[in-house]
Amino acid sequence: MIPLASADRKSYNETMKFEIENDFVKNSQIHGEFCPLDTTLKILSGRWKTIILNRLMKEELHFNELARRIPNCSRRMLALQLHELAAAQIIVKQVKIDQGMAKISYQLTSLGRSLLPVVWAMNDWGRHYIETFVVPNELEESCQG
Repeated sequence: MIPLASADRKSYNETMKFEIENDFVKNSQIHGEFCPLDTTLKILSGRWKTIILNRLMKEELHFNELARRIPNCSRRMLALQLHELAAAQIIVKQVKIDQGMAKISYQLTSLGRSLLPVVWAMNDWGRHYIETFVVPNELEESCQG
């Protein structure tokens, strides 16, 4: 957290209201402080976002390919999660016209790629936590970095 003196906080907050266009950063201020951890958690919150990042870490994928690779996620939910990740500038939506047909694909931005080690560290911690309660061979290997 980045604490601010109360006098500085007011002028800083007023300045930041006009300068920040990214909603995740705008909404990351809690109790008069910017909280980078909370910002990260807000960006990653959503049942499918970490899986989407995992699928996009090696290659650009079309929407239908992502849908096939995440079979339990509805197409509507996938579209919503992709929209939120794009709004956070973690992924970019590419629209290419090929023979009059629009082909939409998604890929990680540099910010998205920089988030991968965080996701992998969270995965490792989650594995450790789960192994505290579950036999290790019962864990699935679906979320590997």
